[in-house]
Amino acid sequence: MSLLLTTESKEQIICCNHLPEPFAQLSISDAEVYAASGDYGTLIFQEIPGEHFSIWYSAYIMQQTTCLYGSGDIQSLELHFTLLDEQVCLLDGLGKVVVPAWRYNLTYLPFIDNRASFREGSICTSFDIHFSMDYLLGLLPFMPALRPFLEQADKGIACSLHPEAAVASSRMIAIINKILYSDYTGIMKRVYLENKVQELLTLALERITFEAFIPAGLNLHPGDIERLQEARDWLLKNMDDPCTLRELAQKVFMNEFKLKKGFRQLFGTSVFDFLLEARMEKAYQLLFSTDTPVREIAMMTGYKSIPAFTAAFRSRYGEPPGILRVKRVRRW
Repeated sequence: MSLLLTTESKEQIICCNHLPEPFAQLSISDAEVYAASGDYGTLIFQEIPGEHFSIWYSAYIMQQTTCLYGSGDIQSLELHFTLLDEQVCLLDGLGKVVVPAWRYNLTYLPFIDNRASFREGSICTSFDIHFSMDYLLGLLPFMPALRPFLEQADKGIACSLHPEAAVASSRMIAIINKILYSDYTGIMKRVYLENKVQELLTLALERITFEAFIPAGLNLHPGDIERLQEARDWLLKNMDDPCTLRELAQKVFMNEFKLKKGFRQLFGTSVFDFLLEARMEKAYQLLFSTDTPVREIAMMTGYKSIPAFTAAFRSRYGEPPGILRVKRVRRW
């Protein structure tokens, strides 16, 4: 990496090119690995390099509360998704930036001078696509929503596509998983990644430019939005023990009608479809990144029977969970 990483005490972090043994299950196929460990914890960065963009999957497994510093005389033009926990950074030119789980933004920095804060015991993962300026400029005829952002970036001014991180849809998270765990190789993989990156960017732009993420419909006040976000977070944290729609509405102090209509308006999907997609994505990640038995994964994602879980998984991914587990083992 052409980036200098240092600890809070200004000690340089030296990365090696292999995953520490306890984290071998996090391996991404065809990715270049950069990993480091210290008193702060373990850092893992994996890059799938490309001609016009590079894809990064990062994991921060922290043993103590600390700050990490990054610096470099390079431009950063990236679409960033926080997947687990939240990322809190001070970015030169943008100030304090907080990106909670399942949120994203597109940012430009003319050079790197950042500080990231982490809590003891936290496990934070993120997915980033670093673009070349020429690549995004070439997409302008098809994605005009990029123009104001790219005009600022072209002048060397630090900027974000939107002042606040947007909520990633379950469909966007599904595309991220397909990018990370694709079985394609060689030329087919390059073509596949190009298509998936453009699809993900299109969805991100559509969502982030719709009137502060909320299309016309119910008149949602800030308090309503906060309660809807609480409902989404509750579903994600308790998918192993789901409740009824009425019970969920009671938990967030909202009537059932507004919960149903407001949830679809804010997140672009129904409560049921959101929960189903979240369950499937969690199951997919567990199958590929852990050795947890399929029966336990089914229970962790709210399924009381293996046949029901298998049927839902096959409907979503075209194959039963056992087949995907076998593919992972063969690949490694």
